[in-house]
Amino acid sequence: TVPTGYADFPRELVRPPRGLVERAFNVRRWTTMKAGGHFAALEEPEALAEDIRTFFRDLRSLAGPAVAGGTCGRWRDLR
Repeated sequence: TVPTGYADFPRELVRPPRGLVERAFNVRRWTTMKAGGHFAALEEPEALAEDIRTFFRDLRSLAGPAVAGGTCGRWRDLR
């Protein structure tokens, strides 16, 4: 039930089929990246960071005004 995001990097060592991942996890965001691989945080840091930001931004908008407004400290720190 935990919302899950997946960044699909083209040079990753193991790339699971999307259908299999969606059967096992609550996939809320699936992003096919243009470049990068196993060390994506070093190879494509801007793309990965933006994808993570977008994932949490979308979750905040679904959570409602109390969370999006920052009353929950854990979410506030992710802005």
